[in-house]
Amino acid sequence: MKIAEISTLLKRELYENDYQYGFCFDGRKYTPNFKNGFDAEFFNLSKTVYRIQDPQDTMKEKIGTCIDAVIVMKTILDELDVPSKIWLLHHNVKKTPHTILTFEAEEKVVYLELTPQSNKPWYGKEILYENEQSFVDSFQKDDFTIIEVTNQIIIGSHPDSLLQYLP
Repeated sequence: MKIAEISTLLKRELYENDYQYGFCFDGRKYTPNFKNGFDAEFFNLSKTVYRIQDPQDTMKEKIGTCIDAVIVMKTILDELDVPSKIWLLHHNVKKTPHTILTFEAEEKVVYLELTPQSNKPWYGKEILYENEQSFVDSFQKDDFTIIEVTNQIIIGSHPDSLLQYLP
């Protein structure tokens, strides 16, 4: 498949379906409210009750965090036999984690950010790399630790369990 075709399928699911940033717990949707600045209640819930969602639940409810979004993307890509990997990014200065996905097509490594509520200028745009090492190098030069965690993700676990893989 071509990069554009793959990206269209992923965007159709995550972008065109207006996924919200948040999570489901006990049959209720939780989303941050930034009207008064930082949402301490949502942050606390995300650190205590939130668990990595089953991709079918994320797709049904149209709500998820960055990790839930990349798991949905990986699920779609697996069905198409498109090689993909999930990566844990950790900004070394800000101490903030983020989860992203890359896929391989047309002899390139492609990064496509589709996390709900993303305000990144590259949101929804394919960023192409010659190979996986150039992808990793691009983040390391911007002071990120980047670790491939595809096989370490466990549905139903707390996402902080991934932080143990950071050096």
